[in-house]
Amino acid sequence: MLRRIFFLAGMVFAGLAPAATLQSQNAAAPATASSVRAALDTYCVTCHNQTTAVAGLMLDKVDPAKAGQDPAVWERVVHKLRTHAMPPPGRPRPDAASYKALSTQLETELDRAAVAKPNPGRPAIRRLNRTEYANAIRDLLAIDIDAESLLPVDEVDQGFDNIGDALSVTPVLLERYLSAARVIGRMAVGEPKARPFSEKYELPKFLTQDERMGEDLPFGSRGGIAVRHYFPADGDYTIRVFLQRNSRDYIRGLAEPHPLDFRLDGERIKLLTAGGGDELKGQPGPIFSQAAKIGDPASETYEHGGAEERLEVRFHAKAGQHLIAVTFMGKDTVPEGVYQPPLTQFQLVQFKGGNPYIDNIVITGPYDPTGVAETPSRHKIFVCRPARSAQEDACAEKILSTLARLAYRRPATDKDLRILLRVFYQAGRSEGGFESGIQAALERILAGPEFLFRIERDPAGVGGPAVANQQR
Repeated sequence: MLRRIFFLAGMVFAGLAPAATLQSQNAAAPATASSVRAALDTYCVTCHNQTTAVAGLMLDKVDPAKAGQDPAVWERVVHKLRTHAMPPPGRPRPDAASYKALSTQLETELDRAAVAKPNPGRPAIRRLNRTEYANAIRDLLAIDIDAESLLPVDEVDQGFDNIGDALSVTPVLLERYLSAARVIGRMAVGEPKARPFSEKYELPKFLTQDERMGEDLPFGSRGGIAVRHYFPADGDYTIRVFLQRNSRDYIRGLAEPHPLDFRLDGERIKLLTAGGGDELKGQPGPIFSQAAKIGDPASETYEHGGAEERLEVRFHAKAGQHLIAVTFMGKDTVPEGVYQPPLTQFQLVQFKGGNPYIDNIVITGPYDPTGVAETPSRHKIFVCRPARSAQEDACAEKILSTLARLAYRRPATDKDLRILLRVFYQAGRSEGGFESGIQAALERILAGPEFLFRIERDPAGVGGPAVANQQR
């Protein structure tokens, strides 16, 4: 029995030996640069040479020992070798082992060159995110815009909102860009014949306002709000203040007078008083409002909105962006006695006492506009001023070429200027004159892909194989 087992085992090993010998004979030795050159001359250069240049390849011109100098060419060659696509059927072809050895040698040389001088490739074209858009507008036109109100939230990829693949473009987003361009164009150029309109600025409900609320508010202030508001023209404007109310629509904190300070760019416009009116000298309701217990008609009217009717000021402002601040003046003293902790939001729902808080302000205007003053944005836009109509076209070209160069992050081409001047500038000019034409062209710049997308190009005279070889 053992003799038979040894006999079968010997037959198996005897059968494997020729197969191993055949495999070792078929395995080709590792290719070298010279063997790659010889294989190319044998199988490839017949078609891919400087004379015929089939498929745009001239393999007699490139050196496989320096594959890193022409990576695009050798990547194509490796792909054809790996797939056995070349030489074409019917032409002499190397065996499978030679295919593998040649492609491995070229890949090794390409990898060695990539490690020595990494080249991550060109940045992809990507859209500006909301923060970049606001910064670009500020640098271009000297305007601080509220990008959150003009544009939707950007998509986030792994916590980042500046990844090109995530910054998609949808029809709704394009409409928002067009709308934002119109708004920013009016803000930058101004509206000398603007009609009065109102804009509301709100604070969060039940926001505690017992301390200074920000750096834009004066020292010693309490609560309030500071906003950067756009004034379209020189003229008169009004600010009206609305105070926080509890769940039963009572204004809180009217038992005592509280000075209310109105400021424009840090300068006081007017000082009014909120609360402490004579209407409360009768019989006001309890400090915690109740449906069954109300005060006399005068106090009820005062606490339900009458006090707010006096909190309105009218002032004159120049066109452009200005800082508007409305805040209460803080008290310099602290009442004696046991410290009283702040009220909870649940208590504030029905409480009428404490300090009054601002709920929102409404800015309205302009009334009786007198034109548009020289603003920082107009100073950046109007780099020239035409003295007569014959000079308007030349001045418009200078203005728009300057804006386009900055907005597009490259020199403006003749095609860029033709579109801006012949289409948008002329259309706006026919409707409202020179400045309207500039505004229409500016809106086209802000809504164009050249501004909305970051496109990195090689500067003129830089790049190409010659420069690339010198850099290596």
